[in-house]
Formats: sequence, C-alpha cells, structure tokens
Amino acid sequence: MNLFATLRAPRELLFGAGQRHALGAIAARLGRRALVVTDARLAEDADFLSLVGQMEAAGLKVMIDSSTLPDAPVNSAAASAEAARGFAPDVVVGVGGGSCLDMAKCVALLLTFGGRPQDYYGENVVPGPVMPLIAIPTTAGTGSEVTPVAVLSDAERSLKVGISSPYLIPTVSICDPELTLSCPPSLTAIAGADALTHAIEAFTAIRRDPVPGISQQRVFIGKNEMSDHFALRAIALLWQGLEAAPGRRRCRRT
Repeated sequence: MNLFATLRAPRELLFGAGQRHALGAIAARLGRRALVVTDARLAEDADFLSLVGQMEAAGLKVMIDSSTLPDAPVNSAAASAEAARGFAPDVVVGVGGGSCLDMAKCVALLLTFGGRPQDYYGENVVPGPVMPLIAIPTTAGTGSEVTPVAVLSDAERSLKVGISSPYLIPTVSICDPELTLSCPPSLTAIAGADALTHAIEAFTAIRRDPVPGISQQRVFIGKNEMSDHFALRAIALLWQGLEAAPGRRRCRRT
C-alpha cells in the first residue's frame, strides 16, 4: 500500500468561539490598508462592524466593499478590484458566506496581478502568491476559507467557473462558530447538506497515481490517506449533528 498524502491549508487557521476578536492583531501583522469584502446585508451587522473597528483600532485604514452578489459574478469581481485600486490595499479580508470569500480571493488576485478573472480560469494559471488574504466564514458548508479555488458565475458561458491555484489559499482563516448563530434554520440545513456532499465527494474521488511532483503539477490530486481521514470524520460528525442543528441554531445569512 502506498501511503501517499498531502495537505494544503492556510498558513494559520484559528477555530473557536470568540476567535474573530483576534482579527485586529492578525491584520496589523499582514498589512496597513485593509480591503474588506462582504455583502450588503452583512455590512450593516453589529458583529461585522465590530470586526472593522478592531482593525481600525489596530492602526489599519479600512475600505469596505459590500457589493458581493450571490455566486460572485465575474463582472462584479472585476469592478470591485478596479474600484479598490485607488485605495491601494495591502491585505484583503473576506467576511461572509462562500460567495464573499470567493469574491475576496478573486479581488486579491486581480489587485496583485491585474487582468481579468477570465485570464486565470482553470488550474495553476495564477503566476504567484497573491497579496495577504484573511478569510472569515459566517456559514458552514463551502469550505472556501481553506480551499485553493475561487468559483465565479460567468454569464457569457451560462455556468460557474473556477480559478484553481494553491496561491489562492487564504493566508489566515478565522472560523468562529458564533458567527453562524444568526442564520435561519433553512440555511443552516442547506449549509450542512453542502458540507456533507463535499465530504462524500472527497471520499469517493478517484485515487491518482502518486508520482513524485503530482501536488505541484495538479491542484486536484485525487483522494489520499489524509483526505480520507478528514472526509470520514466529517461524515460522522454531520451524521450526528445535521438533523438536530437547524432546530436549535440560527446562523448568519451570508
């Protein structure tokens, strides 16, 4: 048996109730001018405004972009990057659901290298590291805060497209479960089902021949010993908690 495994993850991943309050110190370590990408609903939320206040108290200048739309349209990502150029951010913070985090990844990419989102479709087209990126999810399910993929909707192609590169993995991910407590039960259920689907897909993915260098040649390297461990653990936890969660928790809607 070949016990091949690999793990790609943020440089730092914080998990736990209240960990969002570390944002100010983390952002100050990575930059001085923060572009915060979110959506219109969350931009008025008290918890979100508290996060912005943390960064300002830590000495950062902050610009808020609350233009994220569902499924992160390609054109809106390009427009957001262009609107932020005059501010000249040196760190991007994505706060919200999967669309907000994917939008933040794409904006960080365009601010770093220019061009259009379409220039980077596919695997390993991003030429190098993007500017520091902090991801703060407010829903559970997409996993965008730890993945090398930004998914956008392309109206011209009438489909969703992916930009896939390890360079898109956020520098820091802050997963604070308290941020999921204000969503309606229906979205808690949908997010949980999304997480379960991802776990099943990971466990049933193909197993590629683990030739040396495969993790440098491909973004999607197939299942391996480490991914099997996490997938099975996720399935077990979701089996225990998914049915009960919507009935006793409310999570944030973005």
